[in-house]
Order: sequence, then C-alpha cells, then structure tokens
Amino acid sequence: MTTCKAAWLVVRAHLPQLLAYLIGLGMLAALLAWGTVGSTSQTGAQTFDPPRNNVAIIDRDSDGEHCVGDALRTYLASSANLVDVEDSETAIDDAIATQQADFIVIVPQGYTNDFASAVKNNTDMPRLGSVGSGGSGNNDGGSESAVSAMEGVRINGFLNSARTALIANPESDVNAAFDTAIHTAQDLRTNPTASVRRAASDSQASDSQQTQADIEGFAPSLVFRDSCAAMIYAVIMSVSLAVILVMTEFNAPRTRERIRVSAQNPASARWQLLLVCSAIGVAMWLCCLAIALGACMTRGSGLASVNTVSLALSATSLFVLCLVCVAFGFLVSQFHVTAATANGIVNTIGLVSAFLSGAWLPQWLMSPPVAAIAKILPGWWFVDSLNQAFGGDASVIATPNMNGWACSTALMVAFGVGFVVCAVIVGRVRSR
Repeated sequence: MTTCKAAWLVVRAHLPQLLAYLIGLGMLAALLAWGTVGSTSQTGAQTFDPPRNNVAIIDRDSDGEHCVGDALRTYLASSANLVDVEDSETAIDDAIATQQADFIVIVPQGYTNDFASAVKNNTDMPRLGSVGSGGSGNNDGGSESAVSAMEGVRINGFLNSARTALIANPESDVNAAFDTAIHTAQDLRTNPTASVRRAASDSQASDSQQTQADIEGFAPSLVFRDSCAAMIYAVIMSVSLAVILVMTEFNAPRTRERIRVSAQNPASARWQLLLVCSAIGVAMWLCCLAIALGACMTRGSGLASVNTVSLALSATSLFVLCLVCVAFGFLVSQFHVTAATANGIVNTIGLVSAFLSGAWLPQWLMSPPVAAIAKILPGWWFVDSLNQAFGGDASVIATPNMNGWACSTALMVAFGVGFVVCAVIVGRVRSR
C-alpha cells in the first residue's frame, strides 16, 4: 500500500486548496439554491399590495357642499394614509418639503357643478389640482414622481367610475354617482372579479392551483435538486484537480523511475492509483451529498417530503458525475501539465460546463444553437438527469421519468468511458 500512502500525501499537501473548492463553492451553490426557492408565504402570495402613501385632500368646493372631497377621502382611505394640511400656499409647500404629505389633491371651487355639466354635455372632465413630490400643477404635464403618477391613476379611475354611474342614471345627482363609485370599489376589493391566473375553465383552475401545503412540500425537493445542479462547478474543480495533482506527481520522470526500479509490481501500483482516484471521487461525492441534504433539511418538512426514488436517482447522478470528473482528471494528467496549468484548464472547463449545463440558466431558456453546443458536454446530461429524477424539466412533483433519467445517466457514463479511452491512448503515445 506504499502507492496509496504516497498518493494520500500528495492530496494532503493540496488539501486546503481542494477543500476551498469543494466546501466553499459547494456551500455557496447550496445557499444560492436555497435563496432561489422563495419562502412558502412568498410563493403562495396571490395579490400585490402597493405601498400606502401620505395623501392630503384640500376641498375648496363649498358650492358643491364638499361632495367630491368627501367621496375622495372615503375612497382613498383604504389605499393611502390621509393627512390634514392647511389650505395655504406656505402650508402646502411645507407639507411636501417635510414629506408630511407625498401627494396633495386640491378640489377647486365649483368642481361639482363642472363635473355634472361635463357629463351632461359629454365634454372633457374638469381637472383637479394636485401637488406632488415631483412637481406641482394641474396634472397637465411637467415632472411627476412615481407617487404622483400612482395616485393620479387611482383618482382618475375613481372619477371615471363616478362619471359612468352618472351617465347610466341621468336622473340621479352627483352625490349618488360618487356613492355608487365608492360602493363599486369596495365590492371589487371584497370580491375581486379577476385575478392574475392562467386562463382555464373552473374545473381546470381548481385542479391546477396549488394549496399552501403543496407549496411547502415543494421547497425541499427544489432545494435538493438545485443544490446538486449548482454544485457542478465545485465537483469538477475539486475532483478533477485532485486526480490531476496525484497522477501528475506519479507521472513525473523521477517518480516513474523509482517505481520501475522498486520491488513493487507496476501493475499493483497502477491499481492502487486507480483505487486512490476512485476514493477521491467517492469522498467528494459524499461531501456534496451532505451539503445538498443539509440545505434540503432546512426547508419545509425536510427529507420527509422528498420522493425517495427521486432522491436516490439524484444521488446516483451526482455519483456518476464524480466518476466522470475522475476520468477527466485522468485524461488531463496524461499530458503531464503543471499544477498551475491544471488549475487553469479545470477552471475553464468547469465554468463553461456549469454555464452551459443548465445549472445557472434553465435549459428550457437556452436557444437551440446554445443547447446544441451544451449537449456535447457531460454537464448538460447531469442537470437533465436531475430534472428527469423529479419528473422532467421544470417539474418537482411528478413521478420520476425513469427512461429519461437512464438515458441521461448513460450518456454521462459514455463520456467517462470516452475520457478513459482517450487517456489510455494519450498515455501510450507519450510513453513511446
């Protein structure tokens, strides 16, 4: 076992660098996967609540008995914080400057009568005065802040609703029209007639919508799958580099000469090297699997909610990737590269493989030319095997696609065999 001990000494000499790649990059990948999967409350949210702004209403329309001002206060009370501002130019400027009010609506004198006249004669609606943080005026241009634009849209929508109500019932007065608009807005908030969902029939919609419990159950599976996929760069870097460092040391002329003149059988030395390189792959696989499982257990109900078959298939895919990286490291080592050169080669191959594999960018988002190039690398088939283990691309709850997983895993194995064959050929050529 002299060869095994010597190989271990080589690995131990570079252990800090290897652990930095494996543990550091692996933990980073798991954290990224963990953060990508939103919390169950965020995932299950069906509505968006806009921020509440500070809005003041200055009603100068005494002729209309402050009808419009009262209606606006009632309407905006559910979506904004109403503040009181004195009706003076100085007080208005101070309120905006000190951010006491984000937006001020001014109802001019005679607005109620002008509103009724515009509806009756089918002319343009009268304008309300407004002052916002982005400028002041009568909504007739100029600079406008996001707050002013948002509140302006709300108010204009409310006024148009009142206009529609008055048109529908010409016998009613402005007060009744604004009351109708307020009741309509309240009904919409209580019983919304539309939601942001995919168009479907009632039965299809009820079948496709996910309950909160379902969403909570998806998170561990997503985290485990995405953690394994995101660690492809860490696996390539750590496994391949470790194998290259060991094989390069034993391929050095002085080491080969010592093995040749020693009493140890050369065939035994080669088998021991194979055992050490395989052990490196297994050790790295166990570390990556532990990181992925640890990240999975921190979400939802943990491993209990992950399909056991999918978990086993994913672990097998990760194991095969580690062996493929062992074969790739064996191939690169046959060129007798230096440690610095090996680091550069593995870094380049690792980055390209990770980017084109679908671990960082979903495979279904890639254009056909990019996907065609990516399929000539084993990383693509590794990520695809993980997807198939959970039912297919972008799926996390379907039954594992055994045929798809087997095909992708077999292609990874074919890459590994190809690397070994090429390594043997290169080694034979260089030994002549």
